[in-house]
Amino acid sequence: MTRVRFPFPILMSVALALATLASGSDAQTTVGSITTTEGNVSVRLMGFGLVIGLDGTGDRNLVGAGRSGGTSARAVANLLQRFGMSVDDDLLRVRNVAAVIVQADVDPYLRAGQRFDLQVSSLHDATSLSGGQLLMMPLLMDLSDTLMAATGSGGVIVQQDPAGRILRRGGSSGRVPQGGLVEVDLPRPQVSATPVLSLNSPDVTMASRIAGVINGAIGDGTATILDPGSIQLNPPTGAADNLIEFLAGIDTLTVAAYGAPRIIINRHDGTVATVGTIMLGQTTTITHAGITLTIGGSDPGAPPVAGLVRMPVGVPVQDIAAGLHAAGASPHEVATMFELLKKAGVIAADIEVQ
Repeated sequence: MTRVRFPFPILMSVALALATLASGSDAQTTVGSITTTEGNVSVRLMGFGLVIGLDGTGDRNLVGAGRSGGTSARAVANLLQRFGMSVDDDLLRVRNVAAVIVQADVDPYLRAGQRFDLQVSSLHDATSLSGGQLLMMPLLMDLSDTLMAATGSGGVIVQQDPAGRILRRGGSSGRVPQGGLVEVDLPRPQVSATPVLSLNSPDVTMASRIAGVINGAIGDGTATILDPGSIQLNPPTGAADNLIEFLAGIDTLTVAAYGAPRIIINRHDGTVATVGTIMLGQTTTITHAGITLTIGGSDPGAPPVAGLVRMPVGVPVQDIAAGLHAAGASPHEVATMFELLKKAGVIAADIEVQ
């Protein structure tokens, strides 16, 4: 019998069509949304900067001749010296300036000239970065290195409640959308001839499903499970010449969703997302950072109390998140509250802080 060989691009097109038809009505997700290619690690950048233009909410410990002016005052004095102006930092009062640490997780495939988001956090005792402007500053890949990989600047946005009010404990950190600028090409990961897919949440059942979908679409032996968190790929003939195209095709394959309910919390802005139905059905009280969360056991008609969040039994997770935000909880405090609820056995879900 004669075996006909199709070019790899045609083979991938047929495989993707078959996978789509076989998806059925069950909840589906793509392989690319739950896996990453081994070695494809974000580049982490960090730097020190100044946020200016604050309305008296900057660093407050910068007063008095003969006393230390603090990091912000020294940074301002150094900046002025670059423009030929000599100022004693002990005499500076810079309540409209805040010293900040700037961080970013950058896709390694960004090229020089492309932009990315920044996260800024107060280094001293600034009460709010709202309305501030991050002065242009360098971002480094390694604090022991002097190579400037990128620069950062732009307007700072801080966390707000649904009514647009600045949260009382959320103003000392924020983000600068598209404030980072890549100055030099970043080091890119090398793609192996036999790439490995890493599951974002290792699970042997999901690994088996992914391998089955890939082998069913491309051919037996294409995917081999190494452990619950990784799957080795053996590209077929013709795919080795263009591994990027091969991996792109794998990413778009669909697989039946599986796993325990999850709560995903963004550590930067406090956004809470849920996977699956998660209800809190037990009476409990948790106090953290001046906020008390009470589920059940209280009069729902009682007048509101500052720092107290009351919720009935059976409340969904999103209502709790909204209540914590309204009470002024910072992203870190929101994440801690949910972790405490899980430790107390009130939440039967995995919690992922990103």
